[in-house]
Amino acid sequence: MVFDREKMLAHANEVLMSGLKGTELAKIMNMNVNQFYDYRNGSKKIEKARLETLIKFEKAYVYMLDKQKRTIDRKKGVLQ
Repeated sequence: MVFDREKMLAHANEVLMSGLKGTELAKIMNMNVNQFYDYRNGSKKIEKARLETLIKFEKAYVYMLDKQKRTIDRKKGVLQ
């Protein structure tokens, strides 16, 4: 399996800057809430994150995209 670190970092930054609650994202990522907030507030640099952590952020990124898609579909009346 090949990982594109730059793409994963970009996705992680999108997750960190999203309006979603940190507690919700930390639960999805199976990450300690304090650790998540350390990345969000800049105490820990996401650029120095280990691959395992970036994979967790990818999981949150997919969740975030799915949630946005469901919101758009609801607005169009596709989902009830």
